[in-house]
Amino acid sequence: MRDELLKLGHHLVIVARTASSLADHGQISAYDCDLADGDAIMACMRRITSDHNDIAMVIHNAAFQYVMPLTAKGFEPAKMVEEVAINLTAPALSTHHLINHAPLRADRQASALADRRQAVPAS
Repeated sequence: MRDELLKLGHHLVIVARTASSLADHGQISAYDCDLADGDAIMACMRRITSDHNDIAMVIHNAAFQYVMPLTAKGFEPAKMVEEVAINLTAPALSTHHLINHAPLRADRQASALADRRQAVPAS
């Protein structure tokens, strides 16, 4: 998706724990953020809305990576808490802030929220 949006001439704002490693193109602004920390997320969103006044779309690429049956002996509750923070709380907080604080470009009607989730396989 990134390459397709860049080919269409869009400037991308990428937020990730190590987003700076993804800023390999002149049309990308990267923001490193601890997505498991609500205060860090809100601070990052304030920086983004201060730096960018033409946000047209919000795309979340949230997907659970900690896949383990809840009945497994090695199940780690702390990892699940972190996954929920990163993949549910972070998208909710960031979208709320961007929709309410970022002026959307007039030539694009509303922000689009796409959430690409992976299903947790049943085991």
